[in-house]
Parts: sequence; structure tokens; C-alpha cells
Amino acid sequence: MSTNYGEDYGNDEARLCSYCDGEGWGIVGTDWDTDDAINGPYDGETEKCPNCHGSGKAKDMTFW
Repeated sequence: MSTNYGEDYGNDEARLCSYCDGEGWGIVGTDWDTDDAINGPYDGETEKCPNCHGSGKAKDMTFW
């Protein structure tokens, strides 16, 4: 497997995080649900993407 992510992902869209569509941030309750409804984050709050951790890049994704 290649570690050069430019080769693994052929076009620009494929290089973006599929969870946040490359934005790196999202709104809880709209873009994704909270993992802990009691302790937050709560619906309507802005949060870093839990998959790419705010980078918006596919190479930083932790799950597919």
C-alpha cells in the first residue's frame, strides 16, 4: 500500500474527508449526532469533525 495519498485518491473530492465533506467542522444534530447526549456536545453546537479532527482531508480520517 502506498503512503502517498495523492496517488491513492485520484481526484480532489476523493481527497476530502467523507464525514464532513472536507469542511473540517460541522453542527451537532445536523451534520452528525452527539456521542454523549448528557455531557455534550449538544445539538446546534459547532464541533471539529470527529473523523478527520478538523483537517478536512481523507488522509487524516480515523474511520471509513
